[in-house]
Amino acid sequence: MRGQMFMPVIAGKGADAGEIQDRLKKGADCIEVQLLDSSASRENISGMLEYAPYIRAVHTILSKSEGEVTVHGIGKEWSKEALEEACRFGEEIYSAASTGEHIGIVLHCAFGKEDTKRYCDTTDHIVRGLRPVLEQYPHCDLWIENGAEPYTCHQSPENLAEEIKDIMTGLNRTHPGRTGAVLDTCHALMVSEMHRRMYPKGGASVTDWYIRYIRAFAPIVKEVHFSDGRTGTDMIGKDHGIHFDRNDLQSMARFNAAMTAMLCLKYFDRAIICIEIREQDYYNAENFASMRRMILGFLQEEALKQERDLFTGIPTRTCA
Repeated sequence: MRGQMFMPVIAGKGADAGEIQDRLKKGADCIEVQLLDSSASRENISGMLEYAPYIRAVHTILSKSEGEVTVHGIGKEWSKEALEEACRFGEEIYSAASTGEHIGIVLHCAFGKEDTKRYCDTTDHIVRGLRPVLEQYPHCDLWIENGAEPYTCHQSPENLAEEIKDIMTGLNRTHPGRTGAVLDTCHALMVSEMHRRMYPKGGASVTDWYIRYIRAFAPIVKEVHFSDGRTGTDMIGKDHGIHFDRNDLQSMARFNAAMTAMLCLKYFDRAIICIEIREQDYYNAENFASMRRMILGFLQEEALKQERDLFTGIPTRTCA
């Protein structure tokens, strides 16, 4: 509609009450809680419940000793306990919020479909492992996030999305509407770059591979984790979660921020955009604030382009 601009739901990420308070002051519409070894204490969780009406998702614990929770590792005792811990917190948030909104529980998908057959249990086995979680925690939904493991570099974005869809389909047979996907742009960019390096001749470009991620995940996405995985040379570890710099074209910053704005308009009108970036001071998240302004600015630019096209009849060329 002419003059109407889509406004995204922008989430901040916080590991304790102080970080949550800061993100809300800086304009976050809602919050995804990140559980860490140091933040999963009962005292810390109780402090975060004060902000329950704003919490839309809980990311399963990232442990220095155990790693991350994945759907393919659900048979491991630690992964199962960590997932249930996040779900118990989710149920507490649901009760304290009194909004009726289910809480998304974010866990990673470590492999693509062919790798599942090669390295892991079958999809049916994964579904059987996750179904009791949905049964036991009725107000928590499972959101599966694309990972950045080397295995996924051999698999196409469509293949990875298909693996997540298969898991969702299996769970939806008994618990309809209780699943979704999280598209992590940092992970997608890392895998796109690694794929380019592994297949330098005849492989897809980083841009093409990244756009394929977007299109493959669009029908199932619930949330977008937005950050840059290509700034610097390493891409892994120290370069995870770097904020896009509007003036740094080497990091594809403008392309990616503009891409996200266009995708919000074209695909992700139902998705939360969670700005997931590193900060100098996590209790004064200046990078979050600048990224929020950038995303909203690009959205406004894209909306103006589309409005202009209505008058001229000339379509604006976009990357998507």
